[in-house]
Amino acid sequence: MGVSGGTMTSGTKIIIWDCDGHPDQNWGLYYTGYGNYSQIYDHATPSPEDPASECIALPRAQTADGTYFIIWNCTSFTDDQKWFPFYVTTDSNGHNCYSFENLLANERGQGTMVPSPYLNEVQDGQLVVLEQWHGWDTQTWCSY
Repeated sequence: MGVSGGTMTSGTKIIIWDCDGHPDQNWGLYYTGYGNYSQIYDHATPSPEDPASECIALPRAQTADGTYFIIWNCTSFTDDQKWFPFYVTTDSNGHNCYSFENLLANERGQGTMVPSPYLNEVQDGQLVVLEQWHGWDTQTWCSY
C-alpha cells in the first residue's frame, strides 16, 4: 500500500503497490487517546503532531462502501482518521497481520468497515477503499 505517485500532498489517493522500499509505503500507528483507536500515518512525513504530517483519511468523511482512501493532514484529527487495529492472523513468515476498523463508519452504525483493494483486485495502481469486513485475505495487512 502506498500513496499514488509517491506524492505526499493532502488529498492524494492511497493505492496498492508492490513493496519497493519507497518511503510512502512505510506506515505507522499513532495512538489517538480515544479508546483503542489510532491514526495510520505515513513515515514519509513528520509525526502526527506536526502540521506537515499525513494520515490515512476518507474524503469529506464519506463512509459508504467503496469510498477511496486519501492522505490528509493528521492534525485535523477527525473520526474518519481513527482506526481500530484488530489481529487477524500470522502469515507464513511469522508476521502479525491485522485489519483496521474505521471509527466514523462504526459510529454511523455501518458495522466493521475496513481497508480493502477496490473490487478485491490486488494489483499495482488499484485504489484502496472502505469496505464491509468479510474476513478476506485482501482485507488483511501484515507488518514487515
